[in-house]
Amino acid sequence: MTIGDAAVTPGIKVPRHQSAEDAEWGGMSRRLIFLDNDLERDFRSAERSRNLGQARFVLWLSLGVELSFAAVDPLVLPASAMAYVFWRTLVLTLCLAGLLALTYHPFFRTR
Repeated sequence: MTIGDAAVTPGIKVPRHQSAEDAEWGGMSRRLIFLDNDLERDFRSAERSRNLGQARFVLWLSLGVELSFAAVDPLVLPASAMAYVFWRTLVLTLCLAGLLALTYHPFFRTR
């Protein structure tokens, strides 16, 4: 038996814009949005906060790994490669720090 084959529970009022099949999904429609606008808004806000936290974690981790490599590179690479190490470190650090700074901008919090 699939969800589409299930009978609607007696006593549940189905709003005019909602089909009987959608009622079986509880507070959500088959389009994976909440039928209640307040629930949808709260879910999107919570999801944005979670995603923003994950993005910041990854950027901080990337910055830490990159700076760790920059600290170890002079010990294992020949002196002729130090110009490359310097420019790689400078460019990558600026890019990661810039992206991290953007996550604290109000525009980025809503995307």
